[in-house]
Amino acid sequence: MESPGTPARNGFLCRHARSAIRPHPEWAEAMAESLLQPEFPISMWEAIGRRLRRNYLWIFLILAGAWALKGLIHPTPALSWQDFVSRSAIGPISGNWMIAFGVLHMTALIIIAVATRNLHQASGEILPKFNDESIWQRIFREGNSAGTKTSMSIQKLRRRKQLVAQIITDQPDAIAASVMNEMKRGVTSMAGKGMYTGKSHSILIIAITVTEVAQLKSLVQSADPNAFMIVTPAQEVVGRGFQSPPTETKSAQPVG
Repeated sequence: MESPGTPARNGFLCRHARSAIRPHPEWAEAMAESLLQPEFPISMWEAIGRRLRRNYLWIFLILAGAWALKGLIHPTPALSWQDFVSRSAIGPISGNWMIAFGVLHMTALIIIAVATRNLHQASGEILPKFNDESIWQRIFREGNSAGTKTSMSIQKLRRRKQLVAQIITDQPDAIAASVMNEMKRGVTSMAGKGMYTGKSHSILIIAITVTEVAQLKSLVQSADPNAFMIVTPAQEVVGRGFQSPPTETKSAQPVG
């Protein structure tokens, strides 16, 4: 357990206390999504590549060097390549096969370490969950595009699932007031007509997150028990309270 004076806690309090250093405005969304839908924030291949480049590749190189050195000098210095090959044999497996296996093993590790060096799927750089690309297509696509990063490479934080609620009601003002006051969400009203009854109704459209569905249902039920509510998933919601729209930088115009 951390003491009150630990650097982690001091840093956390500092970020909240000083006006010049504030956490990301959507940190609560990222934390809620992580708690609601736990998942590894890094892909398997990126994790393998990182560990190979930082630790295990060098360990395997040291082991391979030690193995080769032992074969060359123990129990006596090898006088020829055939002596080294014969010492590399393990039981019925010839030395040539063992050396070939070692070379292929190290080559495969090096290829994986190099091929995954441009993967960036860790926390803060999450890809869509539904992706039909194979891992190797993704590796080479991202490797080729790694050098063309712009301001659009600022990645999104993990978010709660975004939804769109459509409410057909005869009490639009009461429902809209409750949603705007209690949930702090915007409401859009449209005119509609029930084709079976021929009566006019109001259709309210509200963008929400998955954790707000229960509260919205309660508010709608309280304001209009006869309301008809439809909740559908949204591919993306851009706007205030959700994701900020991307900002485009205008290129400088030539003078003259």
